[in-house]
Amino acid sequence: MRPFPRRLRHGEEVTLVEHLGELRTRLIVCLLSIAVAFVVTYTFHGRILDWLNRPLPDDLKKPSTFSPIEPFTTSIRSTP
Repeated sequence: MRPFPRRLRHGEEVTLVEHLGELRTRLIVCLLSIAVAFVVTYTFHGRILDWLNRPLPDDLKKPSTFSPIEPFTTSIRSTP
């Protein structure tokens, strides 16, 4: 099995199985890159939140939360 799909020439046709294999490869690459990005940004989420809060005025240094789970979801949402 090839790690990446082969390049097609203009007008070249492929079978359904080859299309599905290419789709599977592209989905795996997308999911792996999202997982890596999530791990990296979650590792540094404290620094990212500090960086985002730095321009706030002194009296608004901490973001407001309206539920017990909101700080966690804010951390998850701020990690692209």
